[in-house]
Amino acid sequence: MEAKFCFICNLDEGIQEIIKKYASALTNIGVYFLNSEVEEAIYYCSQDLEDALRTTISYWYWKQNNGEYFHTPNNFLIKALKKRFLTECCANS
Repeated sequence: MEAKFCFICNLDEGIQEIIKKYASALTNIGVYFLNSEVEEAIYYCSQDLEDALRTTISYWYWKQNNGEYFHTPNNFLIKALKKRFLTECCANS
């Protein structure tokens, strides 16, 4: 794990693997993993982490395909983590 995501090193190995899998895509769409609220939401997310990460990416793609800008990727991810958004939430939008 890169030093810039060192808080992730304190998480369970399975959680680390999930985050590593999506970190590049999420960073590219504007998620800032060093944001304290993002860190906290990830830290306290006990289930559906992967769904929340995929949903955030899916929503970004949906916005792009509809000519819209994804203004608040951190806020969306935090909400997805806290409310346990599932990938299907954007599938029929």
